Amino acid sequence: MWKNGNPQKATPKQVGGKDGGETSHANFIIAEEPPDAQSPPDGNDSDAYVLPESQDYTQESTGLVFPTVLQSTSAMLVANGVRTKFRVKVYGVGVYVDPRLWKGKDKDAWDVMLNDPTTPITLYIVLSRELSSQKMISGLMAALTPFLTNDKESAKKFEGFNPKDATFAVNSVLRFDVGDSVTKYTHPEGKQHVLASREFARGLKGVYFDGKGVIGGLKDDTMEGLRKL
Repeated sequence: MWKNGNPQKATPKQVGGKDGGETSHANFIIAEEPPDAQSPPDGNDSDAYVLPESQDYTQESTGLVFPTVLQSTSAMLVANGVRTKFRVKVYGVGVYVDPRLWKGKDKDAWDVMLNDPTTPITLYIVLSRELSSQKMISGLMAALTPFLTNDKESAKKFEGFNPKDATFAVNSVLRFDVGDSVTKYTHPEGKQHVLASREFARGLKGVYFDGKGVIGGLKDDTMEGLRKL
């Protein structure tokens, strides 16, 4: 939104969804610096955030902080959502893309790319509550398992990357860089692991961008964020 000729934070668009007693919501943002600080783009207000690249984005419903641009990459935050289970906010997730790969394409192309394991995308998860490693990973695996019909070995490897006796503190980050049918997983302690599995990479995208994704509205808001790049 704009006020007195200056960019302001707008109220995020929220989209609710219900699935088996679970609700989640998402909102889209734009992480670019405004092209003209004197007037809003196209002369219209926007429901998206317009933030300079040097600022972080604070998720309104959780207070979790996300970088607007990932360090050492050109990937920008285009959407985020909250994973809620039984009315408890478990984590926030940010969706990051390289604008150069997505600009100039239409919605049908984006739909394919969001589910294509070869197209680079980063899923940046920030915990909003303290969780045991076992509980967090088992939750992810419950959502992933339906997609892993032929590659159970990768699921076992991923579980093995996370010590069962560890505890993930509030604001711990689990980062998944997906692309070229490979998933690069960065553990909250900073350890990095690589899974070269097309099915695992496709499944991870499916958890968030499939028709029954675990965060209601995240896919639609990602589409909106891509449109505003």
